[in-house]
Amino acid sequence: MKMDKGSWIALLDVSCFISGNMNKQSKFYEKVRNFELESCKSGVYDFNFGAKLKPLLNKSGFKVIHCDENVHDVELNFNGCAKEEVVAIWRARLSRLVLLKRLLDSEYCEFEREFLAFINSDSHEQRNSLQFVVAIK
Repeated sequence: MKMDKGSWIALLDVSCFISGNMNKQSKFYEKVRNFELESCKSGVYDFNFGAKLKPLLNKSGFKVIHCDENVHDVELNFNGCAKEEVVAIWRARLSRLVLLKRLLDSEYCEFEREFLAFINSDSHEQRNSLQFVVAIK
């Protein structure tokens, strides 16, 4: 796509949104974080594409004029207890993570229970799970 001088673009994408919604003290945190960082190599999904937005835009000749690396979102990057419908969305999302299930094997059910309990607790904090970038050409 050719963009004329003076054009602008705004992009929003996830950045390790599973581990970003986990308790960092969880015994699963490092495994899940590494899974997210390595998953793009399998070609299935890039859980960390949001972190690549700025470099990709710069490489394409854009000048980043705004970056918010911790955008609030009620589903993916929030503080405190998740809404009931958000817990249901996460439960459905977790049920589709076949490769993570394979990685955690017999511990997957424990991970899932722990994850859902944490996003449903007052101690849950948003942690850079969404990246928002505005750039001009």
